[in-house]
Amino acid sequence: DGFAAAERLRAAAPEAFELLARQPRAYRYTDALQGTDLRTDSFSVLELEEKSGAVLRVRFNNRSAAPLRADYDATLAYYEAWAAFQGFLQDPELLLPIKLAPGDLVLFQNHRVLHGRSGY
Repeated sequence: DGFAAAERLRAAAPEAFELLARQPRAYRYTDALQGTDLRTDSFSVLELEEKSGAVLRVRFNNRSAAPLRADYDATLAYYEAWAAFQGFLQDPELLLPIKLAPGDLVLFQNHRVLHGRSGY
């Protein structure tokens, strides 16, 4: 649950939370064999509701995170915030392992639920 992880980050490290809500980051996925080069605009990792500050969207992907474009002085703090958030995202309490079989389908809200795999 990306929202729960974000709230844990907000409670434990408010400066890190604010940095991930403020600093834009682009994403890029390339596959030379397939001739694929997908890029996104830059967005903050955490998108917040303007008045309440509630988390609206989480955008986090280690595999396709493009290099950060930020002031030198902010770079280390950003990567420390990124790592702290990743730690919360990998907390076993927030994971929901689901074993899929051929033909199974799972749907989820892609800006709240982060997905990955542990193997086959």
